[in-house]
Amino acid sequence: MLYAFGYFIGFETARTIMQRLAIPDKGCDVHQLYFPINDWLAKQGKTKPLVGPIRHPHSGFQPIRGMHGLLLVTRFERRFEDQPLADIENDSDRQVKDWLIQESGAKESDLSWHSCLDETGLADNGTMPFRNDFAGKESRYRLKPDQIGRYIRSGKGWPAFLEEMRENGEHVQQLE
Repeated sequence: MLYAFGYFIGFETARTIMQRLAIPDKGCDVHQLYFPINDWLAKQGKTKPLVGPIRHPHSGFQPIRGMHGLLLVTRFERRFEDQPLADIENDSDRQVKDWLIQESGAKESDLSWHSCLDETGLADNGTMPFRNDFAGKESRYRLKPDQIGRYIRSGKGWPAFLEEMRENGEHVQQLE
């Protein structure tokens, strides 16, 4: 089992950090702010923290699209079920925390140490911040099974594939 360790922040704190560091939100919905933050961190050459949305029911925040806020991941650890979890901050973790407070203006009271099972796939794109060109509001589409297969086999990005389907006169249902 893979566990993530880091600092939990609410979405409002994420916006404050983004303003202080001049990270453009790229028109993202609040639950998607991890995309521009990770992009900015990667462009700055930062290897920590990796940022991702998590469920954290004890945070006191209302969920948005099922997520309560963002986890600023400082490390991952693989554990078996019967192994104890050492849920303590180390020096490397505190360096990230100090950077967040000094550079981004985050308040120490807005950063809570947190560990959790990586059930939302935080490490799916690797364990470091990643470059991405995600922008705009989330769009959802309903595709037929054959369209999904063609999209996967095409190797194209979604915008190019969607445009190709529309040029070929295929109907693609956009959901609200």
